[in-house]
Amino acid sequence: MSDLGTDTCDLTHFRAVVQDKDGNLLPGVKFDVKNGDPDELVSDENGIITYEATIWDTDTTMTVSLQDGQGWVCKDQAEFSVIADPNDPERAILGTVNGEPAKGGEKIIFQLRAEGDVELPYTDVAEDDWHYEAVKYAFEKGIMTGINDTTFAPDDNLARAQFAVILHRMNGTPAVEYTDRFHDVAEDVWYTDAILWAADKGVVTGYSNGNFGPSDHINREQMALMMYRYAKDQGYSLDGAADFSQYQDASYVSDFAQEAMAWAVGNGIITGKYNETQLDPQGNATRAECATIMMRFLEKFAS
Repeated sequence: MSDLGTDTCDLTHFRAVVQDKDGNLLPGVKFDVKNGDPDELVSDENGIITYEATIWDTDTTMTVSLQDGQGWVCKDQAEFSVIADPNDPERAILGTVNGEPAKGGEKIIFQLRAEGDVELPYTDVAEDDWHYEAVKYAFEKGIMTGINDTTFAPDDNLARAQFAVILHRMNGTPAVEYTDRFHDVAEDVWYTDAILWAADKGVVTGYSNGNFGPSDHINREQMALMMYRYAKDQGYSLDGAADFSQYQDASYVSDFAQEAMAWAVGNGIITGKYNETQLDPQGNATRAECATIMMRFLEKFAS
């Protein structure tokens, strides 16, 4: 390359730190090397891999990637270029790593995760959040997605259309012939098939004015009722109802939802909030709460 008048540099190396997603060092993990010698690198007992060369060709790019079959998955391979050190033309340093300027001079960090351990793409869901496992479960099952590629919006209220879509996905998104059953559900909208399917199953109903209210929020007792209807349609057990009068707001459960709420509480699908003191039946269900209820339901009845 060379503004510095050389296209090779003497005696240098790079080091890579190999760790899991929690930062624990991983010894004995094997990597393949392209455009370099040796053909294989192995992390030592300290989770470090070291690649040494007496001469670097500063016009080439090397790739180091995780070998298959070790039980680990690496989000990225490391493709890096070597450049002459601007302070010492006889020395080579890392120029770029995966297309970005190298940081730390001679060190690359490989972060691995166990095979089957899905990495959530959402920047607003952390591993120490109470709803992390439920969001991860819903993501792995393909029944809930984010509001975009990187945002789950766990605290957003769930809309009726979104809930219909979740139930539709749980059944493999069967095709539905369009009818104008609801005034506000047009043909070929992202929620159309799901709402019509759920309505045909008797899981959801519309309003007396002929509308469905796709964007209306769904509250917790409505979710209990819809899950109860869904369980009935699927042939799951409707046994196990429990007395929920111990909750401070039990009297706020509507008459039409009493049976469904007793079933949901008895089967552990809906639990109390605020240290198990309230059911919050009239409170809007959040996306995080929905993911949690779906996980409990599927683990109870469909596992």
